[in-house]
Amino acid sequence: MNIILVSNWQGINYHRLVIPIGKIAAKGLAPVHIIDDVMDLLHMDLSKVDRFIFSRHLQLTPEGYQTIGMLLQENDIKVIVDVDDYWVLPTDNPAYEAYEQNHNIKHSIRRAIENAIKIADHLWTPNKLIYKQAKKINPKLTYTLIPNAIDPDEGSWSMNKNFGSGVRFGYTGAKGHTKDVKKMGVDWSKHYTYTTNIEGYDKLLHADDVSLPLSLHNYGKLYENFNVSLAPLQSGLFHKCKSNLKAIEAGFTGCALIASNTTPYKELIVHGDNGLLCNSFPEWNEAVNSMTAKEAKRLADNLYETVREEYHIDNTIKLRANELQ
Repeated sequence: MNIILVSNWQGINYHRLVIPIGKIAAKGLAPVHIIDDVMDLLHMDLSKVDRFIFSRHLQLTPEGYQTIGMLLQENDIKVIVDVDDYWVLPTDNPAYEAYEQNHNIKHSIRRAIENAIKIADHLWTPNKLIYKQAKKINPKLTYTLIPNAIDPDEGSWSMNKNFGSGVRFGYTGAKGHTKDVKKMGVDWSKHYTYTTNIEGYDKLLHADDVSLPLSLHNYGKLYENFNVSLAPLQSGLFHKCKSNLKAIEAGFTGCALIASNTTPYKELIVHGDNGLLCNSFPEWNEAVNSMTAKEAKRLADNLYETVREEYHIDNTIKLRANELQ
């Protein structure tokens, strides 16, 4: 079996495809050829290729998707698309306009993802709700649930957590989560908080410590600055289609987790056992204000036991390798 992977070195795509598929190749489980430009397919010998894998969408016009889709179909190549996020953004999301109009690819990112789903045979996703939405676009689509995962051997992830200095709250969200942060309704001036210098989160959290966002290879180091991770999330369809990555990251870095009581967190977190789940301002305030270092360590230890096998990258490599073989 021969596999072609279109590389994407940005964000979650790097973690969900480039790393695990690269490890599959390194272990000799399947031969993988990585290309940067999907149009290279037009000049390649595809006679021995069985699988074509890419993440979310390709930098193509609608006509380009049609051309590539026909080429793959003519060569009987199974197309696998990996989608980890819902492509229809709420109108008040800061990225809404970028998703609806992107001049570089002559059509919206949303439309690009929908066109990608149309030419796919199979979907890899960490959230079944994404598959339900994708099936509306491509009724013949099949899927496999493949969770996000951490490679703890990668240098930036560390379990060396200090609870002796007290409770230190941290938030590491990307752009577009201001409403999520406000959802907690906590007076953060009474607590030690850490965040990254994005979208004014430092002011909302009255942050005691702020740093610039780190590169993909160093991202895990952000968790060295706190021992209780915050994961507030709204409850609309877009948000329910998110993955539980924040919980996984917290688990592999020895942090306790306080999260919104919504999908995707309530499928992983058992309230009071391996984390805390909150529905309202009073519940967020109770969870934050009553947190002690001893309780944080107990929750953190239990969360690690929850994630250490199922969400270890070796497990997801096995899932993907079984699919490809």
